[in-house]
Order: sequence, then structure tokens, then C-alpha cells
Amino acid sequence: MKNRIPDKQKNNRRQGVAAVELALALPLLVLMMLGTIDLGQFVNVGQVISNASRVGARKAALFDTKTDSQVESEVVSYLNNYFPKQSAATLQGATTVSISRADGTSVSGNALGSVPEGEKLQVTVRFNYAATRWIQGITNLDGRSIQVTTTIRRM
Repeated sequence: MKNRIPDKQKNNRRQGVAAVELALALPLLVLMMLGTIDLGQFVNVGQVISNASRVGARKAALFDTKTDSQVESEVVSYLNNYFPKQSAATLQGATTVSISRADGTSVSGNALGSVPEGEKLQVTVRFNYAATRWIQGITNLDGRSIQVTTTIRRM
């Protein structure tokens, strides 16, 4: 007579093997899921910064806009509306707005008022991703900034 293992004992062994496999695979699956969420949020924030750059460019294009601080205020206001749980000070500290002419010369202070109608302006918004990051500890996106430049003609 052959030495047979009872069916109940076989099931217990299979369950034990499944538990070991799960214990080995679960941390990797969780890490991959968190990395995907973090990367997805990075892409989403990039799109928001692109929109903020366009909002700032539209403000800079208006002839009644005289200072770069008006443009920066418009960009930060847009970000405040999009990230309501973040403080205005945090978003302001994470955001850098710069305005330049098409040839690359910087326009700062009250110099925006002297830019003639029809001239191209470039509004660049640089944003530190850490200010709105949900998941900490995944180091691939640490210290990353998102930068978007929008070009528009002054009206």
C-alpha cells in the first residue's frame, strides 16, 4: 500500500504555500502601486502647472497689467483654487514666476507696463512638486520641479 497524504493535509499545505507566496509578492505589489500613484500625481500636477502658466500668460498679455507681481498673484490664485488644502504661503513658496521678452530679456518689476502691444512675452512657471506630494518615501521624484513656459502676444 502506498503512503497517501490525506486530502485535508494537502489543502493545509497548499494554503501554507499560498500564504508564503503572498507574503513575498505583496510588498512588491504595494510598492508598484504607490509608485504608480505618485507618478500619476506628478503628471497631474504638471498639467495644473501648464494651465497656471497659461493663466499667467493671459494676465501678462493684458495691456492694463503693469507689474510682474500681478501675474504671479494670478498664477498663485489659480493654484490656490486647484489645491485648496494647501496653504497660500506653501504654494507661494513653491512657485516661481518669471516673465521675459521673446529674445530672452527679463521683464520684472514695473517694466511690464512698458512692453508695447503686439510684442511676444514668455511666462515661465516653475513649481516644486514636494509642496503637493501625497506619498513620501519613494525617492525617484524627490526634489523634482515642474517648469512650463507659455508664449503670448501683448494686447
